[in-house]
Amino acid sequence: MRNSMLEERIIEHVILAKEELAEIFRCHSIESIDAALSSILLGGDLERYLCATRFFRDAINYGVKNDSGALMHQNYQALRFFEVIENNLNSEEKAKRNDAVYTLGKVCAFSSMPKIQSAIEKFKDLDPEYADNLKWELEWLIASQKSA
Repeated sequence: MRNSMLEERIIEHVILAKEELAEIFRCHSIESIDAALSSILLGGDLERYLCATRFFRDAINYGVKNDSGALMHQNYQALRFFEVIENNLNSEEKAKRNDAVYTLGKVCAFSSMPKIQSAIEKFKDLDPEYADNLKWELEWLIASQKSA
């Protein structure tokens, strides 16, 4: 038996999330979004950090169709918050490291491949499990870039 009420709640959540994301981009400039994301990412609270990176992944993957959304999609590598995410490939906090590499892979951040390679070298002995995650994402990015 299907749980149609649960199914509808799941679909509603996704639709509302997309609408809220579009509203944020409609009401705020890319500069103010960049400043807010940077502030959250640098703030030290892990839950808020993870929410900010999820927001970024969703913004890229949903492809918000307005001026600010298009600017984020086309130029995110030049924004401050993206630099923070890349720098967290080398974070002392394992959760931030793992989220950084996941985020960079999820948004197909081909420009980040040299930084991922550098992190592999740094962590191959310090944290072999993380180095394996980095290798997997790097291989995925390379394959994705070839097929793009």
